[in-house]
Amino acid sequence: MDSFAIKTHPGEGTEVLIGVLLPPGTSLAAHKLGSLTDALIRDVPSGPLEEVRAQNQELLRTMAELSTREEQLQVLNQELEDTNRESSRCTAIWKVKRSSYAKPITSSPCSSRI
Repeated sequence: MDSFAIKTHPGEGTEVLIGVLLPPGTSLAAHKLGSLTDALIRDVPSGPLEEVRAQNQELLRTMAELSTREEQLQVLNQELEDTNRESSRCTAIWKVKRSSYAKPITSSPCSSRI
């Protein structure tokens, strides 16, 4: 659900607006809209307990997705740390070699590895 609004009109009832953004270029035929509306009507929780259960399921799905993303970030961070370590090592080697020559070296010995 991307947007939600409730409007109450005394003597007329309450209007609930639910908005879902669709990807660009998505066409929604009238019959598809009707079937989606029917599905929403059928999917009404039978009470507060069912609503809490539905919310808990959504939270569990979100937590699982966040856990997967965290694992991916850990892998990427490890790769970045390894790359930085190798770059530092190459820089240190280059500085030592450069200082041992009378004529300065202008290219890094590790340039093909980075």
